[in-house]
Amino acid sequence: MSYDVAIGDWSGNTTFNHRPVFERIIPNGLRGLQGLTGNQASKSLAVSLIHNLPLVEDELRSKMGPCTWGSYEAAIQFLRDLHAACLQHPRHKVRLYC
Repeated sequence: MSYDVAIGDWSGNTTFNHRPVFERIIPNGLRGLQGLTGNQASKSLAVSLIHNLPLVEDELRSKMGPCTWGSYEAAIQFLRDLHAACLQHPRHKVRLYC
């Protein structure tokens, strides 16, 4: 199972195994970004990555498995990619498909 996320001409896919990271650092997890504009979502993701993540990084690293498709690092990279896409498409809305 996975999430498909799109904004503008960008789309990405991430495993549900990353859900603990998303739910721990983003209010309401990825679902909380659904329908936000890129401008709104980029602000939420910036707070999540810059402020919230450092507070729980060690805890999340210890909970995530070593496999690359479900790893802590892959989850964070997905959020960085989504953040960049939101910055490139400030007026488009985030679409989430589960």
